[in-house]
Amino acid sequence: MASGSILPTYADNTEALVIDCEDEYAISLDYLRQERDSAWDDYCRTMLSDPVVQSETADCAMTYGDAVMRYSVTVKGDQPEGGYPLYIALHGGGSADTPDFNDEQWEDMMSYYCDELDCGVYITVRGVRDTWDTHFNPESYPLYDRLIEYAILTLNIDPNRVYLEGFSAGGDGVYAICFYYLRAPYDTDAGLLTAALNRDENTVSINAQGLNGPFSLLLNEEMVDFSQPIGLIVNGEATVVSVTPDRQVLFETTYDRGDPCYQFEAEIHFDAAGNVVG
Repeated sequence: MASGSILPTYADNTEALVIDCEDEYAISLDYLRQERDSAWDDYCRTMLSDPVVQSETADCAMTYGDAVMRYSVTVKGDQPEGGYPLYIALHGGGSADTPDFNDEQWEDMMSYYCDELDCGVYITVRGVRDTWDTHFNPESYPLYDRLIEYAILTLNIDPNRVYLEGFSAGGDGVYAICFYYLRAPYDTDAGLLTAALNRDENTVSINAQGLNGPFSLLLNEEMVDFSQPIGLIVNGEATVVSVTPDRQVLFETTYDRGDPCYQFEAEIHFDAAGNVVG
């Protein structure tokens, strides 16, 4: 999808790596906002008409493999400008001889924190299994992601105000969310990868140590100015790239994240050592 070439394009003779997408997928900088809105509208129409989404939101139960995550929803107060805050509460209990105790803990959690809430959407989640790690079984994580996506889609949630809380085993299982702009394939599963964005200087600093596979950097118009060269500092080495927004990346990340605040229009690929690849 992307191609690269080395061109001396700037006044200081810096060689800039040009990251281009195919012409049919390129987005004019004048229409980035409209393209983002169009992608989001397309996502909402598609998801809301999906029978699986309709069934899971109606039944308040989601399935991943053989795991089922049930949940309850309570809406309190008038919707604020920008949408409701979302509170996801995880019950205690964990390992039990029978599921009855965890069911009781879940039912208790339906009011445990909710009574203190004046305004917001309060969702309580039933752990997917009756084990000590009930809230962080491997299937839990994609189901939490889906739950948040459904809430944004159907409950007028402000995606920048999502909070998690838990009691006892639920405290252990509070899910760490990071609304993030780095990604890697599943087989890149070792090493440390960190990044820092400087919007004023149009630069991104990346530290990649001991990775065993490639990764990529996602960008949107709120992070960088695509009309200007973007500075990359990877493991202390500086380079400059010129990036063309890509409609395929925009639609892919819109559907992948289900969050209007985390739509991205461009992606820069790196190998394990942090070198830009086309």
